Amino acid sequence: MASRTSTTTGSSFMPSAGTWWKLLGAAGVAGLVATGALTVRQERRRAAYTPDEIRDRLHRRYEEAEAELARREVVLDSTVTAPRPWNERLDLVLRRHRHQPPPFLARHLPAEPRDQA
Repeated sequence: MASRTSTTTGSSFMPSAGTWWKLLGAAGVAGLVATGALTVRQERRRAAYTPDEIRDRLHRRYEEAEAELARREVVLDSTVTAPRPWNERLDLVLRRHRHQPPPFLARHLPAEPRDQA
């Protein structure tokens, strides 16, 4: 009895490098077609509305937004002033700490001489 020998080198078929590129290209084309189909379907849904329906929906959404704003009772306070510019705020902070050494230096500085009167 003669034994059968396999002509492939291994138990599974391994595609060549050219075959991988073909598979990758086919997958890309399939993805492109699927994306196009979804886009066309969404465009059909969008085009199915008449201008009157779109206008009514926009008015309804606007009224809902106005009602939500009124429900939250957003009140703008007229006494609120604009914040000071950054350079004025920095000047205030520096003026406040001008004559005080930073805490990490204060313990290493010699004590100031006291007036002896």
